[in-house]
Formats: sequence, C-alpha cells, structure tokens
Amino acid sequence: MTALSAGPVARTDPPLGLAAELLGLSWQVHADPYEVGLAGLVRLAVRDNERRAQLVVSRVLAKHIPAEPSVVCGAALLLAGRVARILGAVVPAGVDRQLLDPAHAGEVRRLFDAGFGIDALVLGYCETATGLGHGVADALGAADYLHTTRRPVPGMEPVAGFDEEHSHAVQHHLLPADHGLLRGGRPLVLVDDELTTGTTSLNTIAALQARWPRDRYVLATLTDLRSAAMRAAFDARAAALGVRVDVAALVDATLTTPEDVLERARAAHDVLGAVPSASSPNGTARVISLEPVWPVGVPLGGRHGFRPTDRRAHGRAIAAAASRVAALLPPGPVLVVGTEELMHTPIRLADELSRRHPGRVLVQSTTRSPVLVADSSGYAVRRVVIASAPDDPARLTRLHNLVDPDIKLPDTELPDTELPETELPDTELPDTELPDTELPDTELPDTELPDTELPDTELADTELAPHAPPPYTAIVLVTDTPAAAAEPLAGELARWAAEVVAVVPLLESLPFSLPFRCLSRAPRDR
Repeated sequence: MTALSAGPVARTDPPLGLAAELLGLSWQVHADPYEVGLAGLVRLAVRDNERRAQLVVSRVLAKHIPAEPSVVCGAALLLAGRVARILGAVVPAGVDRQLLDPAHAGEVRRLFDAGFGIDALVLGYCETATGLGHGVADALGAADYLHTTRRPVPGMEPVAGFDEEHSHAVQHHLLPADHGLLRGGRPLVLVDDELTTGTTSLNTIAALQARWPRDRYVLATLTDLRSAAMRAAFDARAAALGVRVDVAALVDATLTTPEDVLERARAAHDVLGAVPSASSPNGTARVISLEPVWPVGVPLGGRHGFRPTDRRAHGRAIAAAASRVAALLPPGPVLVVGTEELMHTPIRLADELSRRHPGRVLVQSTTRSPVLVADSSGYAVRRVVIASAPDDPARLTRLHNLVDPDIKLPDTELPDTELPETELPDTELPDTELPDTELPDTELPDTELPDTELPDTELADTELAPHAPPPYTAIVLVTDTPAAAAEPLAGELARWAAEVVAVVPLLESLPFSLPFRCLSRAPRDR
C-alpha cells in the first residue's frame, strides 16, 4: 500500500509504540479538527489473527484500555459533532477537545441531556463500537439506535446480516424488535471505532439497500486510517451502490502497511511471545452478587433497538442501580467492567458512580478478540485476564490491561517485594525449636526461586511487582446474564481488587419474550 499524498498534512504523530516498529507501520495525519492527535486516541498491538496484522487500540473507547466514563462520553459527543456538521446541523457551543478532560464531566452530561435534535438511525458495530455508537445516538438527540450482534437469540430471526471479513468472528446480525426502525427516508449513521478499509461498512450498506434503500449514509469513526487506494475503492463501490457516503472522523490519517506485514506479524509473535504478560497483583477480594433488578420494557442497549423515548427510563434505571452499587463499595478506586457487547449501560453506570463514590471510577469491557499480550514498554496490551464467557461457558472472554499501559502505577512495588522477606521471620522458627533451625537449610533452594524469577520481571519491564497490591479497592462486573454465569470471570478479577468484586446482573425483559440462551452457532473462539 502507498501513503496518501493528496491534501495537506497537518503533522506526523509521535510513534505509536512497539507494534508499529515490529510491523513496519507508518502514518500521516491529514486532518485533526479537535487537535487531539492520533497518538492521543490510539495505540497499536498485534492481532492473534491471520487475516490482519495490527489491532488499533483506542484510548477513549473503554474496551481494551480502562478510561474515565466522561472521556468515553466526550469522545462520542465530539464524533456526533462531526456527524452533525456533515448533515448541515448547528453544533452547540462547547463541543471541543475540552470534553476529553475529566474535569469537564459536568459539561459532557449537560450536552448529552440537551442533545443536538437530529433525527437519524445510528447503527453501531459489535462488539467494540456498541458503546460509542450509542453515545453518538444519544448526543444527536432524536436518533434511534441499533447495534449489530454476534449473539443469535432463539425465536428471533435476523433481518439482515453481513460479514466483517478481517475479524476473528466474521458474522454480524441485526435483530431489531421493531423492523420499522430500519425505515428509509432519513440518514443512517454507521459508527465504528476505526476505519481501515471500509469493507465492513460497504457490506452493511449493500445489505441494507436491498431492503431499506436510502440515499445517504454517514460513516462515523474515531480514526480514518485508509490508504489512498482504499479510499478510491471505497468511493467506487459506493457509487456502484448508488448511494452517498460521507465519512466523519475525529482524526483523518493514513496508516501505511508494508507488503509483507503479515509475515512481519508472524515474526512479531516470536519476538513478543518470548516476553511474558505482566504479573497479576495479590488481591483477595470477596465476590458478591446482587439480585438482578432491571425495569421491564427498558432496553439495556441497542441490540434490539433503542429509541429516544427510552432514554429517560434508562437513565432512571441507571441511577437506581448506581445507588444500590455505591452503597456496597468501600472508598477508593473502582473499575466498572462491561461484558463484550454490553458497553453502553456499564459506561453510564460508571458515570453515575463517579458522582456518588469517593474515589476514581474507570470503565472498560471484556472482548472476544484474541490479541498478542506482552509486557513491554510502548506496547498497547500488556496484561490479560481470561475466563469463560458469561453468555457461553464453552467460549473464552478476555479483559485486557485493567490499568492504562502507559501509566505507571503508584510506587507500591518496593514494600510489596519486601513483604515476602519480612514474612520469613514471621514463620519465626520458634526459638524453642532449635532443631527446626535446620529447616531454613532445606528451604534454601526455595529462596533461590525468586532469583530465577528476577530475570522474568526484568524482561517483562512490568509496572506491577510480582506481589504488588491490587490497583482497585473494588471491581463492579456488569453482565446481562444470571450472576452465576459471570462468577468464573469475577473470580479471576478478585486478584485485581483489595476488597470486593460485585457482580451486577441486569436482565433485559422486553415486551416480547426472549428466553435466556445466547449460544452462537458460529465456530467458537477458544
């Protein structure tokens, strides 16, 4: 591929880390209207996927990297502002880069409450952009929302389907409760976290045009990274479909990949595979499960459709859930964890908790995506927790990083690395048991074990000592399954919290009957 040469280049961003170096990637920024910078939005990792080498890891999406909930919502507002301008609407004052500053959380909430008053249908892509798409729809104000899903529901037939050809899980389905949601005559806004080729979007448009034709689409994305060739192919196919497709992005850039990028990715696996993931902390939090409470008829998100009239009831339900959860949390930092496609409600719950809880609140969600994990400075995915997926125990789900890979944790490592040494006297070979003083001699080989582990911690360049204290006092795990189905994941997360992991089951009860059984018929990712 060749880099896009037409048009002014605003600047070349700083390096995007180790993955870019290993894969031979380069980039140029062409437009950055909010001056957030490409490196301010994304990092890079290496996929565990033969179809594509790189994974663009967003810093403002609450997927692979935990984020402040107001920052996630602020990014959605900025993207909605770009969409509004394309549609010829007036964007309220204050929609600018300051919305990515947690200090402006109040302004983010005010703008969401007001909305832009734009009627459209917003379609978000699972699983990464379900929360971003919902945020864009909320910001537009009068827009309906629907997201694609990989979770077939018994009793519901997909009204449309299409493929994401580079993904590890290819198929997308649309399962609206009301097919009228897809009616034509108004713009359809497709929301994805990043745009590399545009193939998935055009596959979507082709499928929708066959049943619900319309003249205009807007493709909204945090980062448009297409090459010149990809942009030309995109425009040609859109013309062949007879539709207008505008692209709205926070940053318009080109990410250039060498011809041998897949071979480089295989070599990167060998290099990074020798570097272990960061060690886990030593938390021993207890796991508690709340009783499932969620109002009948209020959708959790956009899997079956979400209308503007649902927002008030959804907000009340979030406030009630936040009150219940906040009462259980000890003071200190909290991580709210969503599960795969369930992102919007955990993000809004985290935002409500941030107003009630005396401590910092971050949010992120689990993923199906298999990514190469390596604890190396400058790499985007440095640690992972793996457990059975709550919606399908035969499949694995992953939670990446758990702490920002670029931010060093508080300097707690030294006391913690000394704790094992101070505990040796605590075994206090009693003075009265002099013969037992020979025991340390038999334990000398054991004292050498930490020495054998020292090179591992140096190679890993880890920010967490082998026995570092957990970075959170509490973790809130939000699931749309019964609590018992999420307990294996909660158990794995217990090491990351000092006191409690609270499982919050939010079970959707819509006007139509949906038995809980979400087993994918697609090949399972193990």
